[in-house]
Amino acid sequence: MPYIWMTKLNVKEGVLPTRLAPLLQYIVDRADGNTVVLVDCVEYLIIENGFKAVFKFLTTLKDYLSTKGATLILIVNRKTMDKRELTLLEKEFKWLSGKV
Repeated sequence: MPYIWMTKLNVKEGVLPTRLAPLLQYIVDRADGNTVVLVDCVEYLIIENGFKAVFKFLTTLKDYLSTKGATLILIVNRKTMDKRELTLLEKEFKWLSGKV
């Protein structure tokens, strides 16, 4: 299963967490109807880029993947998000589990 490790380390399978545009293009170019993209630790991306940039990245990624029949899953710890940010995410994405 292919994966991308978002890290500041200089490793072969790694990408800097601040390079959202190239990451978006990489994923979209390779996605098809059998693709599932799992983004773990959305909070890390927010720390590195700010909420606005990450929200734009995620919603754009969601739109592109939906046109290809692919699936996007985000892992978010609600306790780490402020209410405004969480509300914006909830308007764009649905929860798979109601548990905290």
